[in-house]
Amino acid sequence: VVENSMSGLGGRAQILLRTGEGNIHGFDAQSQLGGTYQGPLLVPSFSGIGVVGVPGVVAGLVQMHAAYGSKPLAEVLKPAIRYASDGYPILPGEVSRHLRVEKGIREDPTLAAIYLNESGLIHSPGDLFKQTDLANTLQAIASGGADEFYRGETGRKMAQDLAARDAFVSQSDIASYKAYSATVVSTEYRGYTV
Repeated sequence: VVENSMSGLGGRAQILLRTGEGNIHGFDAQSQLGGTYQGPLLVPSFSGIGVVGVPGVVAGLVQMHAAYGSKPLAEVLKPAIRYASDGYPILPGEVSRHLRVEKGIREDPTLAAIYLNESGLIHSPGDLFKQTDLANTLQAIASGGADEFYRGETGRKMAQDLAARDAFVSQSDIASYKAYSATVVSTEYRGYTV
């Protein structure tokens, strides 16, 4: 929540988890191309609707929580929901990243509503930054888990928005997303297992 340009619900994740017993487990929650994607395998740009895939973060984190979490998902998500709902002083690094893509923010009404302040400017470091829609989405995940995000109302809203923007991701692509267990690669280096 507090550094969403670096990680967010719309992204991907590769997770390594070390249990208290020292066992290492991997989770592969990469973004996946939509079934209608027709283009080069290497996307020529790193921005715009052409690079949007089905996000994996939620599936990966919820899968990891189901396997190894010790508290209810709703309890784990409470602090994130609070920060999104009540706001927090926005970090200087986050503001810097917003300024680098200010043109794109201004051109997209959805992004402008989130990232521009009441005066139509990028927030300054320390400004109170609230994300009500994100708080609502996190609350929906707390109540319905990954199933709600991919196959519930949130998934339907994502699909509608992406369809309106001519994206390559459909509602069936979102609904069929799965995260996987990942192979954990290790080697010995100078007497250490890496």
